[in-house]
Amino acid sequence: MPKVFIAPFFTAKEIEEMPHNDPRLRKPFSCEDMFYDGIKRQYIPTPRLYTANGINFESLNPGEPNERNQDCEHVSDQIYAFSDKQSGSDIETLKCLVAHHYRTGITPFRFREMVKDIFVRQGRFYANNGDYCDAMTVDIANKQWVDKVIMNEDRHIDPKVKQILQNLGLCWVGTYDRRMVSAIMSNEW
Repeated sequence: MPKVFIAPFFTAKEIEEMPHNDPRLRKPFSCEDMFYDGIKRQYIPTPRLYTANGINFESLNPGEPNERNQDCEHVSDQIYAFSDKQSGSDIETLKCLVAHHYRTGITPFRFREMVKDIFVRQGRFYANNGDYCDAMTVDIANKQWVDKVIMNEDRHIDPKVKQILQNLGLCWVGTYDRRMVSAIMSNEW
């Protein structure tokens, strides 16, 4: 069984005081806005990130405050699943790229801020439009499930998010698998 990486927690003030090339910023870390789940190996935004940006999931599940964390995790899953679907790399490679904030030409700090921006944009899109995957209806004229059409066309992802993911190299038809194999096998993320 692979060991589970426990990400250190930094406050916003500590992150601000660190130089942007600090080696601690190269590995996954948690903060008030996003935490790193070592079991799923992915970042999950917190309700605080959405509240600070004026996004409210209350309209999706009125009267259910416990659903906020599940909505945040769902947004994260949407982003990672979309990247996996659109990329030529394995999902573990993509998760490792995001965990290590790796992109040539972008500092790890800036990469992480762009991932945070992706979560904010997708969260706003999700809060405004709901979850298209819940639309279990049938288009009688075309004789097909509407949710399958929406998922195949990726209508559940904000178009701007698609562009940012492509700019980060997370939706690239090529593969990073060979380059990242040692980082993935080390299980230190």
